[in-house]
Amino acid sequence: MSLDLNVTPVTSGAAISSTDYLFGAAGPADPSPQPYTFAAISQYIVRVTAMTGDAGAGGLTGLVPAPAAGDAAAGKFLGAGGAWAVPVTAPLDADYLVRTAQTGLSAERVVTDNAPVTWDWSTPGVVKVNVATMGGDTGTGGTKGLVPAPAAGDAAGSKFLKADGTWTAVVTSIADASITNAKLATMAAHTFKGNNTAAVAAARDLTAAQITAELNAMTGDTGAGGTKGLVPAPAAGDAAATKFLRADGTWAVTAGGAMFSFFKFTASAGQTVFTGTDGNGATLLYTANNVTVIRFGRTLTPGDDYTATNGTSITLASACNTGDPILIYASSVNNQTAAPSAAFAQFTYDCAAGQTAFSGPDKNAATLAYTPNAIEVFLDGRLQMPFNGTDGDYIATNGTSIALISGALAGDSLRVIAWSIVGVSSAVVVDSAQSFSEPQRAQAQVNIGLGLSFRNRLFNGTCAVNQRGVSGTVTLAAGVYGHDRFKAGAGGCTYTFTTVGADTQITITAGTLLQVIEDINVEGGTYTASWVGTATARIYQGAASGSYLAGPQTVLGLTAKTATTIEWSTGTLTDAQFEPGSKATSFERRPFGFELSLCQKYFCKSYAVGTAPGSTISAGSNGIVAPNFSSGGSGFGVTTFPSAPMRVTPTVVVYDGAGTSNKVSYYDGSWKNNGAAGSLISNGPTVFTLNFSSIASCLYQGFDYTASAEL
Repeated sequence: MSLDLNVTPVTSGAAISSTDYLFGAAGPADPSPQPYTFAAISQYIVRVTAMTGDAGAGGLTGLVPAPAAGDAAAGKFLGAGGAWAVPVTAPLDADYLVRTAQTGLSAERVVTDNAPVTWDWSTPGVVKVNVATMGGDTGTGGTKGLVPAPAAGDAAGSKFLKADGTWTAVVTSIADASITNAKLATMAAHTFKGNNTAAVAAARDLTAAQITAELNAMTGDTGAGGTKGLVPAPAAGDAAATKFLRADGTWAVTAGGAMFSFFKFTASAGQTVFTGTDGNGATLLYTANNVTVIRFGRTLTPGDDYTATNGTSITLASACNTGDPILIYASSVNNQTAAPSAAFAQFTYDCAAGQTAFSGPDKNAATLAYTPNAIEVFLDGRLQMPFNGTDGDYIATNGTSIALISGALAGDSLRVIAWSIVGVSSAVVVDSAQSFSEPQRAQAQVNIGLGLSFRNRLFNGTCAVNQRGVSGTVTLAAGVYGHDRFKAGAGGCTYTFTTVGADTQITITAGTLLQVIEDINVEGGTYTASWVGTATARIYQGAASGSYLAGPQTVLGLTAKTATTIEWSTGTLTDAQFEPGSKATSFERRPFGFELSLCQKYFCKSYAVGTAPGSTISAGSNGIVAPNFSSGGSGFGVTTFPSAPMRVTPTVVVYDGAGTSNKVSYYDGSWKNNGAAGSLISNGPTVFTLNFSSIASCLYQGFDYTASAEL
């Protein structure tokens, strides 16, 4: 066998390996090797061996074996093993499994062209495998297999295969308001999200100092108004200099004016000097001689009743009792640019019997001068009202004198406070344009805190508060109460009553009606009782004594902190008042709600204000309804708080919905009355607890109550 082999010289004169045979012409088989060179291209005879197939370590080049007859028709191909064979046909979806020897496996069961065969991994090859579609995860995991084919447009829609086996678009945006604070990254304490750079930037955590630096400063008013913002920081010493923030945005001392302050002290036994910190934590400070001192609602007279000259302390002329309230209304004048007069000037006169005219130098050599409608006049500590043509206590119109409508008593003290600030800006000034009616002036006294109200020691002086709900002709046994704070005298009392405007007028037809003033509301000394009506009265401490006289009445020398009684006999009665001092003043009218709260210290109830205790109401509509702790008849306890702290531990009476005392309403499927009441297991001025008896199958119990701590 021969073939033409074109040999291209590579390296001239290179020797041929001894294993290669190259002959220049046809010769015998296996001729002896002859050396040759590539000096020239020529025709040679080459001997070629057969191909060796791969048996695991690779094969050798050589002549391929000759195909047998019919191999082409059988669709055979030369395999890498060196043999002509039919390859695997009809692949399923073009999926093939390449067999590779694996450790530990001896045989596997597969389907080849739908015919099960047993095979092992000893020989590599290609096996057709029917692969199922993957099963997506629905909560317990999925199964392996072919992925589903993506639909047209899935790539453009940026879809990816999810674990549930579907092609799904990946979320590339966040819906509005979909991120909660809990989903944000945690932040350092006391920081805020923001951007304090001068350009667009990612949010960062800013400190309070950084936030403050970003806020606009307040712009002060320069004539057209300012803008809101951070106020400037006060400098060291601004507080000590009593500086305030001005509307122009600067810290400055006020140009001048009066500073008014209230101080409240509670006296100890024998105390006369009041200084330093009061009960509200304020330190007493005032301008000398510009102070008003009030004790138990009575305005004291400077010089006679107290001394106030050093600006930091007040010394009373008489010692206090434990718990005496001392109110001090003080003024100071700051940073005056000219020598101003005081925030108010005071003038004090000692009165002669029947004296009505006051002018010129007072007891301290100060000459009376005032601005009309800008003064307050006190007679023996009691506020006087200006005469309005029909009613009032004094006339003061010319700026230099004051005339009382009724003459003073010998020894009374007349005190005049003249309000004004002259010669300074930013001052508090009351001028003639601010002319007040009597009610307005009284309200102004309350508003500015002079403490001149609450002088009436009687509670429910108008007789308008009627918590017990008495009606018609009221007949009371001795010591029994009718209208709040009024009870029958030793011989009982019979009376009727009618409403006159905001007041209630009582008409006593038999016996006597009295009110006991609690000892803590009596500071001692001189008192005056007054009322509207024809009834006569007597005033005493201790055992009943004295004659019944028409009002007003003045009594002298009452003992401090001792219960005091006013007892009225037959006649009409309303607007009753009992006040310190020797002169009756206009009736002090307090708001009904406040008067009610004063009365509730002595008597209160769970019923509505207008409902009499013991009235019939629907069971279950009681003032207090509470569940049993358990069903099946268990009793229960309920803690109740009175409407106001009571004078002492009260006497408590409970009522059911039918108005029966010492009974309760109860619910055992429907509401019923006449349930057995239990016992009061604890009691006190501010709270009491009632423990009720067991009622079979009871789920709820209800009741109303009254609590009495009367004198």
